[in-house]
Amino acid sequence: GLLIDSGRHFLNVKTIKAMIDSMAYVKLNVLHWHLTEDQSFSMPSWQFPELSLNGSFSAKERYSHYDIKDIVQYAKLRGIRVIPEFDMPGHTSSWRNSHPEIFATGCLDPDSRGAFDP
Repeated sequence: GLLIDSGRHFLNVKTIKAMIDSMAYVKLNVLHWHLTEDQSFSMPSWQFPELSLNGSFSAKERYSHYDIKDIVQYAKLRGIRVIPEFDMPGHTSSWRNSHPEIFATGCLDPDSRGAFDP
């Protein structure tokens, strides 16, 4: 399989599809897709849309529900399973912008490393 980390390094749909094609050529059949991280929350949510609206790198660096479905279907047609990863409870600093109420006061500082700070 192959791991891509859109939570740290946003990849557009065209690039992800090109990687899926490359995976199919060499018979890799699992795409581990890291969608959320301290740096960014690029995954859309019907329940909590503010997470990607406030937690992504920018408006151009987040996926739509259509993008996610399109990529999963594109991979499926090539025999590749997409495994999404959501880090919780760690690696959630991108959530600070939309839900500061779930963080301890010291973790709200943008320079904070969250749970790793004393």
